[in-house]
Amino acid sequence: MDPPDDLPIRRVPAAAHPGGPEVPGVLSRPPLTRRGLEAMTGTRGMVVMAALLVAACGEAGPQASTTTSTGGNPLPATSTTALPATTTVPATTTVPPPAGVACLVMDSTGPAGQFNRAAWRGMERAAADLDVAVRWAETSGPDDQDAEIGALVDDGCGLVITVGFELAVATSEAARHHPDVAFVILDYPVGPFEPWGDPPPDNVAGVTFRVVDGAFLAGYLAAGVTETGVVGTYGSLPIAASTDFMEGFRLGAGHHDSVHGTVTRVLGWDGTSGDFIRTFDDMAADRAATADLIARGADVILPAALPVSRGACEAASEANAGGAEVRLVLTHTDLAARMPVCSPVALASVVKDFEQMVVDAVAEFLRSGGVVASSEGNLANRGVVLGPFPPAPDVPAELAAELSELAVAVAGGDLVPGEG
Repeated sequence: MDPPDDLPIRRVPAAAHPGGPEVPGVLSRPPLTRRGLEAMTGTRGMVVMAALLVAACGEAGPQASTTTSTGGNPLPATSTTALPATTTVPATTTVPPPAGVACLVMDSTGPAGQFNRAAWRGMERAAADLDVAVRWAETSGPDDQDAEIGALVDDGCGLVITVGFELAVATSEAARHHPDVAFVILDYPVGPFEPWGDPPPDNVAGVTFRVVDGAFLAGYLAAGVTETGVVGTYGSLPIAASTDFMEGFRLGAGHHDSVHGTVTRVLGWDGTSGDFIRTFDDMAADRAATADLIARGADVILPAALPVSRGACEAASEANAGGAEVRLVLTHTDLAARMPVCSPVALASVVKDFEQMVVDAVAEFLRSGGVVASSEGNLANRGVVLGPFPPAPDVPAELAAELSELAVAVAGGDLVPGEG
């Protein structure tokens, strides 16, 4: 059976299109380009917060109206409605200002970056669903980070959300310089350590992701579908951003073995040391690492090496063209929905849901009156999800049911990967 919709697993049927299976819903939204961002946000990324004012009397209905389309998401801008001559219309109408202004600062990958795009989708949702206006700015590196953050603060941003480790130092400095502004940094912890200081500013919070649990499910899945009995993984650098995925994957495969009495060999990580390509931007190294694992017998591979995982997809595709049956568990974002080369070889994705965590951060900022607190995306709050993965026979119904039960146990704390 398929997992219920409220579980942190997404299983969807494949739909044919030129690039392979298409993932519906939030994981298949069209790419967000800089032009699209500018169309939606205007100067320095201000989203237009306008109200649709419609007045009618008796049987008279709207006879003419105009709206402004912004990047495919129509936002009502103005409306004119013919009224009976006896109706008195106020000369002016005051639209209440939003309760707050939230701003996003992108890292140097800009609007094309996977994490930046996901975070901006969260800002869009916040603008649509909450009483908040949103703005954005992109940075090119340390030289302009302080200026971009400062400009947004000067523009009235009460909450500034920054994306990733690149912006950690600038976020820390800005939080100390602007104690009345709330700051949240995505995918980076805040605590009594550098660059935050001891104690860290109380107006800055970090959003982290417990990916080890999602990768645990992925490892269980991999051990359940491997034909060779060999699976593999590797990372960018020997840091938690890679090893959390790798360890969860290893533990999940081991858990499947303990349940079913199988023997699955995990290449690339033994719990303390493993394979790393030592780069974040060398696609050739990513491709070579994947090809090496394939040559050693692995037919399910988790490359914890975003953003160069395209190289892994190319290596798997090349091997499959030669008769192999290699599948990948992708990490961080659902690359299968973004890169056609990844779609045919993707078994699943362990996704950090930046979009949902941004919405949650903005909602908490508004609810608390401007106070921010660090949070963790996990299986329970769907900040981390496994999916989507294809239908049977690639993933048998029995295995899908086991994954559903396992997800409930892990999300509820009844099963903690690596304990017991």
